[in-house]
Amino acid sequence: MASTDETSASNILKQPSQDSYAHENDTEGIFIHHAEAVSEQRDAYGPAGLRGITVNPYVALCAGLAAMGGLLFGYDQGVVSVVLTEDQFLSRFPRVNGGAGGFWKGFLTAMIELGALLGALNQGWIADKISRKYSITVAVCIFTVGSVLQTAAVDYAMLIVGRFIGGIGIGMLSMVAPLYISEISPPEIRGALLVLEELSIVSGIVVSFWITYGTRYISTEWAWRLPFLLQIIPGLFLGVCINFLPFSPRWLVSKGRNDKALSALARLRTLPATDSRVMHEWYDIRSELIMSGVLNITQLVGVTSSLWTMDRFGRRPLLLWGSFFMAVSHLIIAVLVALLLFYMLSFGASWGPVPWAMPAEIFPSSLRAKGVALSTCSNWLNNFIIGLITPPLVQNTGYGAFTFFAVFCLLSLVWTFLFVPETSGRSLEAMDHVFKDINSEEEETRRKMIERNLIGSIREANDSGSKSP
Repeated sequence: MASTDETSASNILKQPSQDSYAHENDTEGIFIHHAEAVSEQRDAYGPAGLRGITVNPYVALCAGLAAMGGLLFGYDQGVVSVVLTEDQFLSRFPRVNGGAGGFWKGFLTAMIELGALLGALNQGWIADKISRKYSITVAVCIFTVGSVLQTAAVDYAMLIVGRFIGGIGIGMLSMVAPLYISEISPPEIRGALLVLEELSIVSGIVVSFWITYGTRYISTEWAWRLPFLLQIIPGLFLGVCINFLPFSPRWLVSKGRNDKALSALARLRTLPATDSRVMHEWYDIRSELIMSGVLNITQLVGVTSSLWTMDRFGRRPLLLWGSFFMAVSHLIIAVLVALLLFYMLSFGASWGPVPWAMPAEIFPSSLRAKGVALSTCSNWLNNFIIGLITPPLVQNTGYGAFTFFAVFCLLSLVWTFLFVPETSGRSLEAMDHVFKDINSEEEETRRKMIERNLIGSIREANDSGSKSP
């Protein structure tokens, strides 16, 4: 007997729709909607950007909670930037003080990035194995252990170990949070919701700065221990609450749990499972997963303002203009340091949020977790290198450090112009077409055959169920 969800799916697929390419009697075109056509003709869930978030409050809530992993990273970074100047901290860890203190400060700051690199590297297979949301819980547990060690540190070695373990948890969170958000979000507001990760990072930095600024007046070592201790609270909140959110529908489909994927999708969209938009998205997810498996596709290839600019202007323009303004800012900073504020504005609106958003949406379902893990590893590896070399670079070269980074900003502008296509408003299943990854008629024919067979299997199951007593 066919399930209710599959019967509903078959009935909707049989009905004429404004999204269909042909009528029922056209056997070659019975809703054969490959990814590119779906992205262009499907019914929208609502408006794009901030207005779309108000129409989809439940999925926005889920994304906001998942993005708290960024808050933990930003908070930890902000804490260290202040406690490194406190006498109470320097008296406990004299190694970071004095003439050679520049290297040890850089090493202390960079250790969290090194741990994050290791965490992100392993989170791909963990997220595929136990689900996106359960892997967030695992990451929070590891982060909590690191936070406890930092709070209780009695020497430099213990503090380094605590930051390394905490970094592992942060790296895991930084990889899986954008992945989960991208897989649960409607295409219209996916960009805005992905920006929440970067927004959370910056919010964490701001909150931790003012907390640590206040605790620095405590005369005892609690001036720096208390801020480390407080970061455990949002971590535990995230670790507990994430278990009440839906599983990623795309992860459920990858595990063959299609009916539960449809239920989770309907819950996220706050629509009945029989709604045509929900059914179309559910069908696209299944079709794209099958296609990616058959073809074995190997596609590894700001802040508050970005909540609306990412979907309003697109990723590519933000990256291009961000590269340009950051390069200009770095060159001028060599003469006028005050323009650092303009650089932060440019970075926060472009290269801050976009690199977290794009990797979570450009990979096919079968490779998405591993691809995001790889891109996140690259992010943390480069952060580790920057954190390690920047203090001695500034100390020894002065303004030359800004010229050094300005060159890389210009290189990023050229790279974006030549190699980065626009993904705004496109469904996850349409990325093959965005990146022109479908490059032969044979491949297109195979895709259509898979979609036709999938529809036929649903109808056959429905027909068998209707004939059963």
